[in-house]
Amino acid sequence: MMAWADAKGEYYLRVLLLGVVSSGLLAAWVMDVETHLIYNYVWYLSGFAALSMLIFSGNFKEVWLDILCFVLLQQLLFGRMYGRADCHAFSVCALAQGAFGMNMQEYLMQMLIAFLLLTAVQFMKSNVTGDGRLKISIPFLPYITVSFWILLFGN
Repeated sequence: MMAWADAKGEYYLRVLLLGVVSSGLLAAWVMDVETHLIYNYVWYLSGFAALSMLIFSGNFKEVWLDILCFVLLQQLLFGRMYGRADCHAFSVCALAQGAFGMNMQEYLMQMLIAFLLLTAVQFMKSNVTGDGRLKISIPFLPYITVSFWILLFGN
């Protein structure tokens, strides 16, 4: 089997699928800012594209267990801490990152970067109470999207 980026067609397929994932994250960002409601079709499309990227990359065997554990953590544990759409976004990002050979460490690093960005921006806006909670609820998808790209470009 040819390497993931050896053939020109495979390279363009990778770019196309990453574009679909990126478009899904951007659409979710806009929906979260505008209505605080992200439609499921966003996660179906971007999740399918991210999974396709992972399968075509040849990294599936190396990262499937990390991705499975991370997605289960997101859906079962972190879903109670923040919105379900945020869990879906982190899960889609993990699938896409797995296509680039990233593992659990990078998935958790993305979460950390997103929370650090959120914390820094909200402290600057004085939107944090004394006990560390937000005074006014704000969309988290923009921070997830930015942290995804920070990690992707940094790797």
